[in-house]
Amino acid sequence: MPGLAGVVADANGDVRSTALAALPRYGRAAKAAIPALRRVLNQGDGSARMLAIQALAAMGPEAEPALTELVAALSATETDIRAAAAQALGKIGPAARPAEDALRKALNDPGRQVRQAAGDALLVIR
Repeated sequence: MPGLAGVVADANGDVRSTALAALPRYGRAAKAAIPALRRVLNQGDGSARMLAIQALAAMGPEAEPALTELVAALSATETDIRAAAAQALGKIGPAARPAEDALRKALNDPGRQVRQAAGDALLVIR
């Protein structure tokens, strides 16, 4: 998995996207990619950020080191990014309790899917 994690930072956008799209298939086994995924969440474009969030969601509780970046993604301009971040926090489970305040705030998001995902996540992390 370290090889695939390294490709997440490749200079070629197509290579990066392919690596990001492949990571969710590995679930928790892809945890070596968490540092690279955190960088994507901080610096990537919308498409790359979405793929990174999906990869983190597939890791479940193993993605806990990315809590800060996932909480920040709840404030993204893109509704789908906000909803995916809320879903990923729910997949992390009780370890995502530090995100509870941000998820409560997301219950008032203008996007219905964000509100739904935030509510679902809150039920799981309590």
